[in-house]
Amino acid sequence: MNIYKEIEQTIFDYETYITDIMIEIYKKHGSFSRLENQEVEEAHQKWLKLKSLRNEIAKIRNELQVKMLETEEIVKSIK
Repeated sequence: MNIYKEIEQTIFDYETYITDIMIEIYKKHGSFSRLENQEVEEAHQKWLKLKSLRNEIAKIRNELQVKMLETEEIVKSIK
């Protein structure tokens, strides 16, 4: 079971890493409501893509948690 916990932690750490990058992009460019130039527009597009990827990774982590519970139930039923 520890391998599942390690994988889950790695996934969570990666979500945190992506969030940190998103924060840095936002700090550098401020509000995206004023897309004044190409650089800000590109930063906004990257931010949106990172947000999408982070959400997909979170879904994978949630699916892993479900699989972990299913595995634990099966193992308990065998013992």
